Amino acid sequence: MFSKLINHIMKLAELICMLLLGIAVTFVTLQIVFRYFLSSPLGWTEQTSRFCFIWIVMLGIPIMFYRKCEISFDFIREKMPEKLHNIVLLVFDLLAIFFCVLYFIYSISLCIRTGGRLTSGIAVPLNCLYAVQPISAVLTLLVFVERVKETLKLKKGGE
Repeated sequence: MFSKLINHIMKLAELICMLLLGIAVTFVTLQIVFRYFLSSPLGWTEQTSRFCFIWIVMLGIPIMFYRKCEISFDFIREKMPEKLHNIVLLVFDLLAIFFCVLYFIYSISLCIRTGGRLTSGIAVPLNCLYAVQPISAVLTLLVFVERVKETLKLKKGGE
């Protein structure tokens, strides 16, 4: 049940990333057309597309871990016995959970501290930009909890 929920959440995050990428590409294209062909640059497209890219990157972090696309040293992994590898993965995942909790706490604090402040270009509350950080922290936390659950299930099943 938990795995299906994570799967649906990650598909939604991927959909949001695709939508934001489409919006950012559209805004950048608009800026090119208005600046170079119409000689009348738009003031809001650069900052809006930058915000879209920030959201894409931050939502991409849990997606990357969900798809197990993180960077690893294969030559170390190949030399490591399977049991040691599973222990190392479990320790890494537990440390990642700890980091996600800290990141969530500090990102909520950042959102609260920036309450009421607006961005300079398009006058959007900074909270809208920073809100992706606690969202990313929670989604990444869910992914790592699922990975720990799977690792422990495999360990029990293997013994």
